[in-house]
Amino acid sequence: MLSIKQGDLFLTKRNQHNRPPVIGFFERVEGIKSFNSVGSDTVYFTAIEEGTVGIYCRKKRDVEKYRHWSRFHEVWIGGRLCIIHEDYIGPLPKTKE
Repeated sequence: MLSIKQGDLFLTKRNQHNRPPVIGFFERVEGIKSFNSVGSDTVYFTAIEEGTVGIYCRKKRDVEKYRHWSRFHEVWIGGRLCIIHEDYIGPLPKTKE
């Protein structure tokens, strides 16, 4: 993956299978949003536009028990904290100075 750090901006992109980017949200049954416990949460995924700007937060935590989450990252997109698979995270275009 890119050398991206907390607070960096990025653009969403299509993955290697040419699928549009998808973001996910965890919500507990009680309605409390949480990124800490996958076992008791429901995950909602939604497609977003390719080229959407996001703010990188960090690599998904607490993935030891759930290996398939190891390539997901916490990001801020569209006014919400969500997760995205690293295949959908692309660099910002370089500007000429």
